[in-house]
Amino acid sequence: MKFLIVWTFLALILLSATKAEEEKKDCGDAEKDGAVTAWFKNAGCTLKPYADTVTNKAKEFGSTVAQKYDEVKHKLTDSDEKHEDAAAAPAAAAVVTSTEKVPLAPLPGSGHEDAAKSSTATGA
Repeated sequence: MKFLIVWTFLALILLSATKAEEEKKDCGDAEKDGAVTAWFKNAGCTLKPYADTVTNKAKEFGSTVAQKYDEVKHKLTDSDEKHEDAAAAPAAAAVVTSTEKVPLAPLPGSGHEDAAKSSTATGA
């Protein structure tokens, strides 16, 4: 999704850059184009310097992001190589201790006491 947004943004920038020369020639002729069309063309001519500034800042930002990404990627791959060297070294033996199994006391009414009473009452 991000990829689509970035490409759409870049396509709009490219489209505005190619149309820039044509817009400079056609800015603000109300008699030729009509009032509404001339207003939009004048607005485009007014906003053009701001669009150029945004375009330049976006290019700078994109290049710095790409540069930082490469730096982080190299740091991560370098650290993986160090971990592989450490993993190749013999590890200390782990001591496993046995755990004691402690029987739980019977719960009242669970049948253990009833079975014991019935076996003593019948003489078994």
